[in-house]
Amino acid sequence: MLAWALPADVADRLRAETGQPFAGQPPGNLHFRVPVDRACQRKAAWLHASQISPAAVLWRRLELQGGTEHLRWLLPPAGVP
Repeated sequence: MLAWALPADVADRLRAETGQPFAGQPPGNLHFRVPVDRACQRKAAWLHASQISPAAVLWRRLELQGGTEHLRWLLPPAGVP
């Protein structure tokens, strides 16, 4: 079982800039780096009123993460450390 995760440095910046309770993961807890194309994600965000402001937390998170999402194992398959 995989979970989406924020790197600790991104979470720290978001928490400092927004006051929202972001929790990040240290590098050793991030098992996958997945390259992503943000164009589709940004386009979808424009369809939701709460996400359309460039000041929305979503936009800052996307900016800080660039073209990478991170995943971590919550429950690795048998034989995976």
